[in-house]
Amino acid sequence: MTGLSQVQNPIGENKYNSLIVRLDHRFAHGLMLNTHYEWAHTMSRDWFPNSFDSQPVWQESDSSRPLRWVVTGVYDLPFGKGRPVLRNSRLGNALVGGWQLGVAFQRQSGECIDFGNQFWYGSDYRDIVLPSNERTQDHWFNTDLFERSSSRAPSSFNRRVFPNRMNWLRTANLTQLDANLVKGIPIRERITASLRLDLINALNHPVIGNPNVNPLDSGFGRVTAFVNAARLIQLTFRLSY
Repeated sequence: MTGLSQVQNPIGENKYNSLIVRLDHRFAHGLMLNTHYEWAHTMSRDWFPNSFDSQPVWQESDSSRPLRWVVTGVYDLPFGKGRPVLRNSRLGNALVGGWQLGVAFQRQSGECIDFGNQFWYGSDYRDIVLPSNERTQDHWFNTDLFERSSSRAPSSFNRRVFPNRMNWLRTANLTQLDANLVKGIPIRERITASLRLDLINALNHPVIGNPNVNPLDSGFGRVTAFVNAARLIQLTFRLSY
């Protein structure tokens, strides 16, 4: 027997609590800002630590992100017809009039790090977390006190003694800024066009992913992958009639 699955019995549970605060404000001169802050805590009872367990246990959900903050803004650039600058210039209106700038900044907690069954010789699991100024891509958490010898590591038949997931040990926070420029181009009464420039991950900021969680590997505690894409520049032209 290599494994057991519970697929029909409704024995799993989920708990979700959150606090959401949102603020919108429209300023003068074509500026609008929105900010959204969310605190959330999600627990799931859907995991069996051992194959002989009859009931699943509670643990932090793999979709849990305790903190999320988003700021978005839209600004009508002050050029061209009806704007303070170049309002009477046909050439200026054609070139720089009607442009709108949009930005979106987001910051979000990382995901929990999943571990296999390990032997760890400490007394407080929170000691595995490194201070923020000591965390690097090559050393994301404290790898001391883990059993690193294959001859003494737990086997597949050992009872689970190490937690699968800890709320306080997570991957790097997601931090990203996106931006776009949009220009409306009136052609006739029922025909309009728009030109749009999108910058996804405008600052080209990398977000590192999950670290290596195998104590028997020489790269234990090291991060070698990224979860977001590099800067993407996209130009779009649209005609509506």
